[in-house]
Amino acid sequence: MAPSPVMQVLRALDSAVDAALNDHTISTEELGHTTSFLTMTVSRMNQYRNQFKTHVGKLPPETLARIFEFVVAPDKAIYTSSPARPCAADHLALVCKSWRTTALGWPRLWYHISDEAIHPYMSMRKYLP
Repeated sequence: MAPSPVMQVLRALDSAVDAALNDHTISTEELGHTTSFLTMTVSRMNQYRNQFKTHVGKLPPETLARIFEFVVAPDKAIYTSSPARPCAADHLALVCKSWRTTALGWPRLWYHISDEAIHPYMSMRKYLP
């Protein structure tokens, strides 16, 4: 099986980087920019790959957000003053970029914020103006 065009380009890039490092023709600044660029590229490739791992990744954000509502308030009391799990929305937002975007963009998950939900962040208050 022949290598994909992406693999061919990556192999050529690897050879070029090896040659530049061995000849000492690449500056530290250029090496830093190249590293940042490659990190962003790998991140994009991982995002693309991750969308195929689960069926959850194929759900529209609105459907995922409704599921999150049931996690935050399983008794459907999402608008009451004492949700069943005050920190659940925080935990959902930590799973991955897609879940973070969905959770932070769905106001109903953040209708009530209790002292229990804020407590873990109180240690960071010294950094606030």
